[in-house]
Amino acid sequence: MVRSGAHQRFVSPFLRHFVGKSLETDDEQYEVLVTILKDRWLVHPGQLANEEKNPGRKDNRTEGSGVVVTMGKGTLSKGDLYRHDIICFGDIPRPDLLSHCERYSYFGLALTKEFLISKGARPVMYVPSGALAHKKKNQTIEVAFDEFSERHERRKDSTMGPMMAQAAAASKIIAESESQIHPDGSKTLPPAVNELVANTLFPDPGGDPDKAFTKFREDIDVALYRHFLDLHIMGFVKFFDPALPDDHINNFYMEREWRVMGNVSFSLGDVREVYLPEEYISRLKEDTGYSGQAFDAAAPS
Repeated sequence: MVRSGAHQRFVSPFLRHFVGKSLETDDEQYEVLVTILKDRWLVHPGQLANEEKNPGRKDNRTEGSGVVVTMGKGTLSKGDLYRHDIICFGDIPRPDLLSHCERYSYFGLALTKEFLISKGARPVMYVPSGALAHKKKNQTIEVAFDEFSERHERRKDSTMGPMMAQAAAASKIIAESESQIHPDGSKTLPPAVNELVANTLFPDPGGDPDKAFTKFREDIDVALYRHFLDLHIMGFVKFFDPALPDDHINNFYMEREWRVMGNVSFSLGDVREVYLPEEYISRLKEDTGYSGQAFDAAAPS
């Protein structure tokens, strides 16, 4: 049985990640690639920024530690409403990498889709700007998404704000009461914890503890629902301008992007290909221990 896409070049069995876009020289970009291969980690920018401030955090890397942070202002359609802790990959066959490298860098690596899917990788949902979303309102899809995300954030704040305040008060009470719990081996909760349950976690101005508990559980359900939207839906929406030429630097659709939320650990055996200019290939094994396939992405395939 032929697997879907196995005979078509517009997709690849590998997902490719290129590094060092913001760096000025090839040597700097090569050093980033060397560090990744030696550490066996792909690390999202938020984690890297934290490690620069506190190098000790490098020893505490974990997978799947990505979060979605609301920036406060901005819109979903312009990509500035959220900050996602993600690693990005391109589903691009090797013979077609040149235009992608011209936008990012010529230094990168490839991992299999199967491996990355096991780490949570998924393709983004591309949304073409200007597409009609609501005929009667003559509303475009970006306006519809932006209105939805604005309502989503407003309602999330109205739920999460009080819950966070309750959680902070609960943590303080528990911390202060911890030494009092079971001092004589009994199972009677200390007064502070009883007060926490009665007044802080489940405040009950109406005198009905059951209703107060039910309301708290409903708020938790809503918060989980909105967290799921942030992480698994909003975090995988990407707008693009369909009028741009295929080779335009802002034509994101041609990247066929996949994302992983959080960091990705790997072994050198998981790396299927490495990409770098020809003059660096001879140094790669000595510098990193990697002895697999290495290619100059700018060279004809």
